[in-house]
Amino acid sequence: MKKKSIILIIGVLFGLTFGLLVWPGYLSRSGTDTLEHTDNEKLIEEETDFYRISARYPIDARDKEGIMEEFVKYQVDQRKEDWKIGGEIYNQEKKIETDFPDRPRMVYSMDIAYEKYESTENESVSYLFTIGEYTGGANGDSRVQSFSFDQNGIIFIADVLDLASDYNDITLSKVLFNKALSDPDKFPVAEMVKDGLGLLYLEDDGITFAPEKCGCDGFLFASNFQNFVIKDEGITFFFSKYEITIGASGIADITLDWSELAPYLK
Repeated sequence: MKKKSIILIIGVLFGLTFGLLVWPGYLSRSGTDTLEHTDNEKLIEEETDFYRISARYPIDARDKEGIMEEFVKYQVDQRKEDWKIGGEIYNQEKKIETDFPDRPRMVYSMDIAYEKYESTENESVSYLFTIGEYTGGANGDSRVQSFSFDQNGIIFIADVLDLASDYNDITLSKVLFNKALSDPDKFPVAEMVKDGLGLLYLEDDGITFAPEKCGCDGFLFASNFQNFVIKDEGITFFFSKYEITIGASGIADITLDWSELAPYLK
């Protein structure tokens, strides 16, 4: 559920859409990494007695600034720091192993994979990354991040849709909600979808944000559209596990065709 402060949400959205290039460069890699390379793809793998990391990412000339590579290396290095031998998390797990010797040995894991979507009509390509992590419990976590490109470089959702005018971000969020209701197998709990999209936090007028309903400072409705892939038939929006539906549905997606998007297109 996206019950976050407006500051945090704005930071996440604009950090991903406009601040991707500020991630630090990673010119040297750990000697324990296995880095495989082809003309179209790179693979980073690392394994210790505590964690396993596997990350694939594509090489595409349209990604002129190497944004996808920076994104993946940032995710990998962040987890390597979090899970490093002798670090806080590692020491906590080792203490649990000592206190509960019969418990199976815990191995953290992160897997980064991607799917490619091409639109010949729009002369674009989109990549959807799935970042799966397991740090204990019955189920792991999965989140998504997308990148779209044309021959000029990266495409942001603000290049395609006008979400800033006339409450378009809220109105289009309602379109997403109604579309989700048409697929009850994927979205069996309507209130969870409405909550995840922020629509539960509106006054009766349907446009005014109500902090008391959210229990937070605000909600950025444009964040509902930050992960997208462009297809010939329309745009598919993706949501991380648990974000707008039950965990059994995994990564959720909602497709709006071009006729549904027409009032919001730039």
